[in-house]
Amino acid sequence: MRLKLLVVGLAAAAALGGCQKVTKEQGTKAFYKELHLYFNNLNNEAQFRKDEMRKADAKLGIVTPTGSIYSTFVFDENAFIVKNFKCKTCETKLIITSPGTEYLCPSCGHCPYVTHGAGFNRKESPCKICMGTDGKPKEPNPALIAKEAFEKEPGAQVLPMFEFVQGKDNANATMAATVRYVRRQWAYDNRGVVDISSRVIEKAAVDPNYLPIAATAEGQLGRPPGFHRPDATFVGQIEFEFRGGDLSLKNRYQEEAVRPWKDLKGNQ
Repeated sequence: MRLKLLVVGLAAAAALGGCQKVTKEQGTKAFYKELHLYFNNLNNEAQFRKDEMRKADAKLGIVTPTGSIYSTFVFDENAFIVKNFKCKTCETKLIITSPGTEYLCPSCGHCPYVTHGAGFNRKESPCKICMGTDGKPKEPNPALIAKEAFEKEPGAQVLPMFEFVQGKDNANATMAATVRYVRRQWAYDNRGVVDISSRVIEKAAVDPNYLPIAATAEGQLGRPPGFHRPDATFVGQIEFEFRGGDLSLKNRYQEEAVRPWKDLKGNQ
């Protein structure tokens, strides 16, 4: 009888030990991990679609239609997106998804973060203020594109990519968060009739195998099979719930198109 009670007691202790509460840090990290898995799965699907397009063989009569699209997704719980930021030169309202790589305003072609004094050449893009010594658009001063700088701009909305709406301090209850992401759409363009710039590689982590290759020894430009060009960019928003290790969508996603930034060949 004593042995039986001892076994029951040990079982109960083991059960209690297995029900330890999750800390706030553990719950938040688990939430982040599931969100990355979610977007990684979407990117893996895009990779599969790209690979299928590249299998097209004109000799066999299998041709991928020009303009066929796929999308890649970017999510970073530590990043932010800025809406309604006014260019300091032309005052056009912009959506900024990657302050560190977006240099020139899509409307006026000048750096939107810098105030231009009187007398500068508005038609020259980039002008001497926006251009570096190498002849390319100058990278903005980090202080001008920091989160704190955008928060001081009148009317600008600084939106984190991950924002708790429920359960921030109680990881053992249902946690919920608004998640914002960047979706880039790519179009199949096997002939490469639209040029693509080196900055695109940095912006979207594109597989170089899908980009136009450099000139050959004979001076001819080569295009790898399955070339894709950037077609459109969107900022999306979804609300997710996370409980007991399970991730679920609380509502449908909403997306807003982003105007393309000024593109200078080889610079942006």
